[in-house]
Amino acid sequence: MYPDPYGAYWPPPPPSGPSVRTRVGLAMAAALALVGASAVAGAVVFDGGPIYPERWDPRVAEIARFVEEERGHAYRHPVRVYFLAPDRYREIAGGGPDEAAPTDEEREYSENTVAEYRALGLMEGDPDLLAANETMQDSGTLAFYSPEDDVVNVRGTDITPAMRVTLAHELTHALQDQYFDLSPIGDAATADESGAARAIVEGDAVSVEDAYVAAMSDEDRADYERESSSDSDAADTDLGDVPAVLQVLFGSYYAVGNAFVEFWQADPSGVVDRENIDAVLRRLPRGSHQLFEPARYLDFTEPQVVEPPVDESSSDEFERSSHGVDLLYVMLAERIDPLTALRATDGWWGDAYVAAVGDNDEMCVSSRVAFGAEEDVTEFRDALNEWSTTMPADAEVAIRNDDEPLQVTFTTCDPGPLAEMNLTDQAGPALAFPVTRLRAAADAVSNGRTRESALCYGQALIDRLTLTDLQSDERTPAITTALEEAAAACP
Repeated sequence: MYPDPYGAYWPPPPPSGPSVRTRVGLAMAAALALVGASAVAGAVVFDGGPIYPERWDPRVAEIARFVEEERGHAYRHPVRVYFLAPDRYREIAGGGPDEAAPTDEEREYSENTVAEYRALGLMEGDPDLLAANETMQDSGTLAFYSPEDDVVNVRGTDITPAMRVTLAHELTHALQDQYFDLSPIGDAATADESGAARAIVEGDAVSVEDAYVAAMSDEDRADYERESSSDSDAADTDLGDVPAVLQVLFGSYYAVGNAFVEFWQADPSGVVDRENIDAVLRRLPRGSHQLFEPARYLDFTEPQVVEPPVDESSSDEFERSSHGVDLLYVMLAERIDPLTALRATDGWWGDAYVAAVGDNDEMCVSSRVAFGAEEDVTEFRDALNEWSTTMPADAEVAIRNDDEPLQVTFTTCDPGPLAEMNLTDQAGPALAFPVTRLRAAADAVSNGRTRESALCYGQALIDRLTLTDLQSDERTPAITTALEEAAAACP
């Protein structure tokens, strides 16, 4: 159910203005891979496998050298870069000009996915996810890297400042692929594990992209910011019909992933430690719980194996998987206080759910979530109860004490396309809480704190801030007080 429109290739986030690093709620590319995203590779495959050029295209050679220096690795070989006419780029990004129309099975899958999101209180109406997929594969992207073919496809031939920044991002993916192999990421055991791995890959590429922007001349950087802002406005318009939850979940790959990377590569010397990220790329996180709480990556806490509850009233199973911390956080934060939602999901140890259609043709999602301590169970159940009061009555939310200790079971059903869902659009801005916790910890490490003390500081800081504080462009007295108190709370 998770949005992954680019399963076979790796684009940067669409431009969202010069403040993309801090405005985590901005629209980013998202949709479901419902109609053959893997077909992208078909337009650039060579018989017998990839053919590597002897040298870099001179238009990108300087950018490739920058990526090598920034990441501390030399390319094992150049990769081909195809500069394509916009129509041709669109064809490749969408699977080619001869892509078949969606099948009845694909349309049914799309409709069931919408019903599942409505059941979780994250979508309303009856959006066309197949159309959203087509929009997102094209809108806002200037280039993408395909690990299957080891090529970069580029929209157009103009090497503008924004295009150079995008190429720095995509060529980072090419370098990652040569040293760490990106292709197995989509084969992870769960969508949550795959998403966490993708977040590291994207977070690393965004970090190199940021370094490239910082190294630009003042004139080029100003041109980049103007172009990026203009492209951001266009992308926001294009994304208008794409359900917000898809944009939020896909955007979290970039926002949370980059904040995690910043934390792990932070060093008291003030010099970015890329070797730490190399180590993370060799041992990727097992789920979003390790992204949201890096201490759980330190001890490599494995998700607990949880069996989904059985709904005897459902006869046609649609999907069986794990939500993960990121989905549960977004689900709660859309409807209740984001900090309450974060505290509720921080105790997560594992989950499983089954989505199925009952005899009444109603999609219901039955979930079981495991925790590490009784107080975590209480905190999550209280948050879930508050969340349930905001759901339509026809969702028939039922929260039960589980037979297993330290577990919570809940079922929620699709209230239908006509239901008043009362969406708040709060989930996107709410990503500021986990992102700020990580970035504050990264700053603390850079200022000499141990990682353990830094994580304490990040938590203490967000405990003292509101969503309004996190969205402020100014350092208000309340923010100053929060910074001082957080520093004192964590020696």
